[in-house]
Amino acid sequence: SYDPAERRILVDLYAALDESNKPEIVRTVKAMGYESDTFDEELMVAFATQCFDRDIVDDGSPYAYLVGLEKTDRVRRIPRKFMLTCRVALLLRGLGARIGCGRLSMARLWRHEVRRARRNIRRGGDAAGSVGQVQ
Repeated sequence: SYDPAERRILVDLYAALDESNKPEIVRTVKAMGYESDTFDEELMVAFATQCFDRDIVDDGSPYAYLVGLEKTDRVRRIPRKFMLTCRVALLLRGLGARIGCGRLSMARLWRHEVRRARRNIRRGGDAAGSVGQVQ
């Protein structure tokens, strides 16, 4: 489970991904604990987009794409705490592709929940209770 600060990072990441806000994507990926040799911002945006939001490769393996990017900037630390969320996003996209949903964007699908969590945070609350909660 995520603590309030970690939930806030995820809320900020998904809002940034939905808005294609590259500086905010980079900020949140760094806040998650991502580290690489040069902190190449394009690589960080590609990592976050591929792992948490949507497929950015048309043909081939997303894993092979990320491995190829790493030749440019070696990843030293991937935020393990957030890998469950990454796996869920990848599994949902894979399932969607298998049943003919086309290219899914988790940021777009979770837009309403992210906005609700942000409103709750602005009111002094926590993102919990709005994101990922079954009513």
